[in-house]
Amino acid sequence: SNGGDMILSNRSIQELQESKNITVYLEIDSVNNEMIQNFTKRYHLDTSRIKYINKDQAQMQDISYTKENAVVIVTYTPYNIKLVKKGFKELASTKDINSLLVIDAIYIKKEIFLKNKATILKLKKIIDQSILEIQKNPHQAYQLIQSYLINISFEEFENSLKMIKWINIPDDELLQILEKTNYDKEHILR
Repeated sequence: SNGGDMILSNRSIQELQESKNITVYLEIDSVNNEMIQNFTKRYHLDTSRIKYINKDQAQMQDISYTKENAVVIVTYTPYNIKLVKKGFKELASTKDINSLLVIDAIYIKKEIFLKNKATILKLKKIIDQSILEIQKNPHQAYQLIQSYLINISFEEFENSLKMIKWINIPDDELLQILEKTNYDKEHILR
């Protein structure tokens, strides 16, 4: 994620630090939890003042912008688009949180890989081909998945693609970032 995972709010960081109560909407059993923990620690937010509400991204689209209560939403693109249109502002993202690396990938134990190598390599080829098609013809990809998106225009979809750094064919910069996490880059299928 190159900025595609983010924290939105109806308050500034200083206002959140001064708030008596903060409602945080997130998918609790996901990377959202890591993001909010990192964010609260980084900005010294008193977690005893936070009420956590578990919602999936589609449900978060119904959160109303209010000036009365401090609200924080942990989300990702393209679900952020509708929330930003309502008035929520981005306070942090994976682009500027250097202590958190978010990678969406398929992880497979070595013994499972070795047992199913041909199938997994075939899946890798299909994924690579799909990513290439998205990059080559984003409009066609948008038309194909448009019914799954929540009122997102093609331009918004295309901009959300810019927040993705694809790991299927990692560049040197991404490999260097992975090395800093002690991840053995040789384990990435290329």
